[in-house]
Amino acid sequence: MISNQILQNTIEGLKGISRVDFCVLDTEGKELAATFDMAKDCGGSGSFFC
Repeated sequence: MISNQILQNTIEGLKGISRVDFCVLDTEGKELAATFDMAKDCGGSGSFFC
């Protein structure tokens, strides 16, 4: 999906600037784009900011 590609490019740019990993989730908690492997790195839990 093109919108997911745009999200992915945007958060990769933000990561490059801030050196912080990002993840974008839909309203059901499904990962749309991320700069890390959420299942591997978070183990299903972690800190989330809105």
